Order: sequence, then C-alpha cells, then structure tokens
Amino acid sequence: MKTVIQFVFLVAFSACICNCGAEQTTYLYKGFDTNGALVINGVLNLQVNETNKVSGDWDFQVASSRVNHKIRQATGSGKLVGTVTGRKISLDLNPGVSDNNVMLDGDMTTTNISGTWGHYGFAGLMVGGKFEAAKK
Repeated sequence: MKTVIQFVFLVAFSACICNCGAEQTTYLYKGFDTNGALVINGVLNLQVNETNKVSGDWDFQVASSRVNHKIRQATGSGKLVGTVTGRKISLDLNPGVSDNNVMLDGDMTTTNISGTWGHYGFAGLMVGGKFEAAKK
C-alpha cells in the first residue's frame, strides 16, 4: 500500500511540474486593417509546453472609436490554444467554437511575433489584416 501511495504522489507531483513549469510570456499586441491602420490593441499571454502546444489568454480592445463593427467583433478576451512548428505559430482565440473565430498565424523571433489575423464566420473570412506582438 505504501508503494502505491508513493507512486500516486510521484505521478501527481510530476504532472504539476509539467503543467506548472511552462513559462508564461506576455506580448503587447497591435492589429492592423488591410490598409495598415492600427485597429486593435491588446495583450497575449502565451505558454508553450514541451510538445509545442500553446495555451494562454488574450484581451483585445479597439484602438479607435472609428473602428468599424466587423473589426469590433474581433475584440474581447478569453482563452486561446495553438501550436508552434519551428518559427511558425498558429493561435485560435476562440477554441471549440464553430463560428466567430479569431485566428492568428505568424512567425516568431526571440522578441516578437508578426503575421496575419482574421475573424472568421461560417461564410469564411469576414475581416482581417496584419499584426505585431512584442514581448513585454
């Protein structure tokens, strides 16, 4: 019985190290429309685990009162999931949702991420542009 309890404790402790050991990195996010105008400001908090799976959360706000309603739908906050393959990163800001998805696809360096963002519905891409995210 003592061996079983020690084994269970060891497994639980190892799981905590694996889940708690992933370092969170905060990025300051800027989203631009197709004309290059700044339309979204925010924060991405990312954790990459040993299998290159990404988890975290996000919080985006409109950058100006003149931002159109389609872009406003790509703001808010929530949990995110994604993957890293080499320098490429793909993030889903509304995991588990079939409609109203915000997706980010970019290239990572040691200090930032840059790429494209898109707000997708059942009909496909509704609005999008480029983004930059710099380590805080």
